[in-house]
Amino acid sequence: MSDDEYETRDLPAFGQVHPQQRLYALDDEADRERGFLTQNDRQYLTRRNLTGQTERRARMRIRDRVRSAYFDTRYLQYISDEDRRQIFEKARDDFDLHLREAVKEFVRFTHRGLDEFNVDTAELIEHGIRQAESDRAQAAGEVVNVQVDVKIEREEGPDIEELQERFENHDRMARSELAALVNSRYTDIELVDALNHQARQLNSGPQPMEYTAFDMGSGASQYSWEDPDAAETEEILDWLRSFFEEHDIETFEEYDVAYDRLTWIDEEAANALSEKVNRLSRCAPQFEEQLAEEAGLATSDMTLLHDILWNPANIDVEAALEKEVRPRTAGDDWTPAADQELQKFIARVQLAREGNGIFTSGGEEGAQRWDRVLELADFDKDEWSEYMHDQRVSRYKQLLQEENEANADFSLEDLLAADSFEDQQEILYENAVQEDTYWLALSYGEEVFSEVLEALEDEFGLRE
Repeated sequence: MSDDEYETRDLPAFGQVHPQQRLYALDDEADRERGFLTQNDRQYLTRRNLTGQTERRARMRIRDRVRSAYFDTRYLQYISDEDRRQIFEKARDDFDLHLREAVKEFVRFTHRGLDEFNVDTAELIEHGIRQAESDRAQAAGEVVNVQVDVKIEREEGPDIEELQERFENHDRMARSELAALVNSRYTDIELVDALNHQARQLNSGPQPMEYTAFDMGSGASQYSWEDPDAAETEEILDWLRSFFEEHDIETFEEYDVAYDRLTWIDEEAANALSEKVNRLSRCAPQFEEQLAEEAGLATSDMTLLHDILWNPANIDVEAALEKEVRPRTAGDDWTPAADQELQKFIARVQLAREGNGIFTSGGEEGAQRWDRVLELADFDKDEWSEYMHDQRVSRYKQLLQEENEANADFSLEDLLAADSFEDQQEILYENAVQEDTYWLALSYGEEVFSEVLEALEDEFGLRE
């Protein structure tokens, strides 16, 4: 396949996609020397930038290469011990935790493929580990008896009937539960209905609320709080149905993958989809509370941010700052650049953007309005670096405390006993439940992380 059959695109501006999305990392590696996939194969899988017969040929070649790669692994037993050590040493140095993710993906892909044909993957893994340990012992002149027990236990959750009843009663539901409903052959709940349910539920847990049902024309009962945005909600849902039909999107998984790929091949469509889903949430009460929690901001900060970026009157940014930020007692000489409280607010928002680049986007218009805020306030990041550092430490300290209290598999003592920041990252990657616990450690860096650990070490009396 020639290179000109692939459409190349410039990378989108940083901040348009959540930094933890793996597609970025995969695309950054696309020009790595070929393995069993070529550079073009990788670009196609992450961007889906082919159509018609060319796409069918690419998919067939990728299937053949993956199948052949499995058979080629039989030859690995003939690679020397020294070469094997160098392979994994170089992989570890080059990709750090990417290697760990790659091994997990290999196991996941293999298990899903074999499980469909009732092959016991756990038994194969057990046998492989036993053989490896036996080989190690023989090379050391030892005889060992190796026992390996890989158990796959599935704990059944609520059945589909219960989930559908909760959906119809507008109870709080996790996204995984909504995804199960959308994927179930026993319900007619569409992705757009599930997104509407997700957007209009409280982020902090179920609370009593008066609902009024109305029909969106999909055969499923929708709801609102009798607010003036009910009509706009209906328009957004109709737009989403049309968009999903055009792009063959029916599930949450397809929605996530499609959005990632659209950021590469059709930035305008990706922005439109993001704006519609964000606006769907803004039609619901408590949106500021939901998004503030996600972004790590106070609700008051998020409310002010919305008043500036998405002002209902659609006034310009300068007028929005005058209306929303200017103190009542301020004189005629008041300016955004001289307002210290506004400067602190901007610093907190800039800090939140480090951990969640998409939440303030609001599409192109929202990004332009925020740039205008920075310009009018003459914000100097260096001047506020110490304040932002203290905010990072405060936020991450709270995050680690919450993780330590809520997660029985997580231990501050293990973090303190680790030999390096890299080892601490691995502990977070393996055991943290909250996504930000790991990703913000990478974003904030070793200095912030060490300062937080030192503070918690004193606070919990863990210092020897």
